[in-house]
Amino acid sequence: MELILFTILSGLAGLFALTAGLSKDRTNLIPSGLILLILGIFLIIGPGLQIQDGINYTYGEVNGSQEVISESFTYQTVEAPVNIEWMSFNGILGVSLIAISLYFLIIAMANTNFRSTIMR
Repeated sequence: MELILFTILSGLAGLFALTAGLSKDRTNLIPSGLILLILGIFLIIGPGLQIQDGINYTYGEVNGSQEVISESFTYQTVEAPVNIEWMSFNGILGVSLIAISLYFLIIAMANTNFRSTIMR
């Protein structure tokens, strides 16, 4: 997943969560939870966060001159500055996003006031 797409989708999820907080309607957390769930799943099963690193061109001869036939993009995977041996940065971020999304979905579908269930 490209970093720009991840940033846009996580910003959209944040706007939905902010809207849910301002409106005090917990059902508005459902779109935010679903977006974060999709982001987390793509980070875990996909190649992770990537930044476009460059472009590779394939040249060929067309009518006696060298021209670009095709181009392909190369990507660099975003890694954490600290080496974590048991899990990658993208895996940790994906699991965190899934946990937050499940929290949002549980809150949105709860029948009772969330503060009253904690205080009991």
